[in-house]
Amino acid sequence: MLDFPVMLPYLKNDTIVVLHDVALNQLNNKLHKPDAHATNLLLSAVTAPEKFLNSTAADAFNYPNIGAFRVGESTRAHIENVFMALMLTWHYLPKDDEIKIYREFYQKHYSEDLVTIFDEAVRLNRGNAAFKKKDDTPAKTEAAPTDVLTYQTHVHRKGWNSWLKGNAISNDINQQFDIQAIKINFPPHKVYYAVYYNEKEGWSKEVAAPETAGITGKRKSIFGIKIWLDEAGAKEFDIFYRVHKFDGNWTSWAKNGEEIYSYGQKINAVQIKLEPKTA
Repeated sequence: MLDFPVMLPYLKNDTIVVLHDVALNQLNNKLHKPDAHATNLLLSAVTAPEKFLNSTAADAFNYPNIGAFRVGESTRAHIENVFMALMLTWHYLPKDDEIKIYREFYQKHYSEDLVTIFDEAVRLNRGNAAFKKKDDTPAKTEAAPTDVLTYQTHVHRKGWNSWLKGNAISNDINQQFDIQAIKINFPPHKVYYAVYYNEKEGWSKEVAAPETAGITGKRKSIFGIKIWLDEAGAKEFDIFYRVHKFDGNWTSWAKNGEEIYSYGQKINAVQIKLEPKTA
């Protein structure tokens, strides 16, 4: 909703703008995103010479989930409809420096009245209770148990989950909220771990329990993990771990520092367990 008025001055007439997931707010059975309505709102609010919807019986969902519209002079003449739609409740609030950039652009390309509407939308939505839950939610202050293997994951839009005991699944695998960071603790022994970002950045630095591996508050997903025990712990236990991917599948179990990769699939759960070494 904020981006389209930024793009419009650079789009020629007859440009086709395609919007994905215009019915994402209805996919509550798996994604549970009732507030994911921005693309639908833009498609509904924008004035255009022509609009397009996919709603054929052959469609996988059998309802319009991809939409598009053709840009024309009427789109520019009635862009106030898009600005007015900003007065509805936002589910996401950009940072102050990002808001400033949007405002400076709108001042350059649009009337003072439209900039005023934007200002009011920001002012009202800054007080919205929805933004009390931020992606950079601080870690919970609860202490980890002191005698067993536990772990805690930071999840997009949810923040830090509670500490879980070994072999527990760290997040709801039916919801596509990706893991961004992890803490592990096993006081009887030292645990070391690192997470994988991507081919360019590679692995994070190796940390020792209960430090954080990964980055919170920057929407940075992880795509792999490796975990191992100190020398004394490795004599007593094997540590096993696996990750659940957005495609609905678990990776195979890895153990004792072996590297797990999700190969481009975001991760929405982690499972870790200890098994005593047999004589």
